Amino acid sequence: MKRTLLAAAAVLALASCGIDHIRTLRDAEETFSRAADQENRGRFSTPEAVKVPVRERDTGGAGLASKITDGTGYRIAAEMTAKLIREKRAELEQDKLLCTAYVIRAFSLWRLGEFDDAVEASRQQCGSAAPRDSALLKVVGALVGIDESNARAFNAEKSAKEQQTTQAQLESALKDLDAADKSLTRDHPLRAYLFAAQLAALRVAQVSPNREGLDDTAERALREDALKRADLILVEYRKYLRCELRLQGEIEHPSVPYWRNLFGTTPLSAKPPACPTP
Repeated sequence: MKRTLLAAAAVLALASCGIDHIRTLRDAEETFSRAADQENRGRFSTPEAVKVPVRERDTGGAGLASKITDGTGYRIAAEMTAKLIREKRAELEQDKLLCTAYVIRAFSLWRLGEFDDAVEASRQQCGSAAPRDSALLKVVGALVGIDESNARAFNAEKSAKEQQTTQAQLESALKDLDAADKSLTRDHPLRAYLFAAQLAALRVAQVSPNREGLDDTAERALREDALKRADLILVEYRKYLRCELRLQGEIEHPSVPYWRNLFGTTPLSAKPPACPTP
């Protein structure tokens, strides 16, 4: 694992329309989505794992993997949205699409590793935002923090001070991701992505202590805490798949064993979660 990858499928439901700024925004989104799909192919153990069924085209699953795209698609999407915002800001604002443009730009820059620019784009004033766009813009900083923490765990310094920085950064990321999740309806398809982001943060929290300057007791405590919290998130994610997306049956969604294997254990119980009575 060289760096944290979370493919954000920020898909637009743009109507087929001849208006130039809408058509350009749709093209930018499709360019971003193709780049994200390329990353997603290597995300889980089976191709079907990234295809979380949704009622609207918002997002799929995501996880940790090596970079498998040259970033060309992300660069094109970032430049397309920059030009569009610069030249058609008023039109985008009028059609309530300005925040959507900033989502595509911020996530493209994040995937390119241009973290400061990504966070800056996510914090721009864009007027009224749809719940999905609002949630995505609010978590860009969290995703950057996860990537930075993951990179820090594998650098040469390996100091206790760096571990403290990582802990603080991951706690902030988890807080922001949880807040974004709570801002959405319980059956919102974007929640699948937010669950994956939280699990990725906890995976970094689990891996990083044994690569920094900690004694065995401190290392063990941090790793056990990360695993315990991941267990809780995995249980909630499983409930979401089964109870909100209505994925019933004996076979688990492939993303569940993916996360189990990634954490190196099976923290989830074998018994399927019980869904609340309507």
